[in-house]
Amino acid sequence: MVPIYPWKDKVTDPPKAEDDPRYNNLINLAKSKEFFGKLDINAMKKLMDIEVKNGGALHKGTVYQVIAVPEELTLWIRALDYSDWQQINLKDLFANRLQRRP
Repeated sequence: MVPIYPWKDKVTDPPKAEDDPRYNNLINLAKSKEFFGKLDINAMKKLMDIEVKNGGALHKGTVYQVIAVPEELTLWIRALDYSDWQQINLKDLFANRLQRRP
């Protein structure tokens, strides 16, 4: 029998908000006047630059950041202290699947 949640016990549960506020910080930022209804790529990059101490998610242990744009089959990836944002087009990777869609 296949388990309902096959990832159970393979992925650790996220930390509690009081221990790690990053998720709630991002939700609050997305709902803020500055970002609500305006989250395009440039706004997301700006949002990702906000440090935890200022209500964001960036902290000294951040290594990679990823912005996904599923409808465009695009990822934006940044390796802090190594590279700026790099766009990765996934269309070629999924080309065969997209052609088989009904």
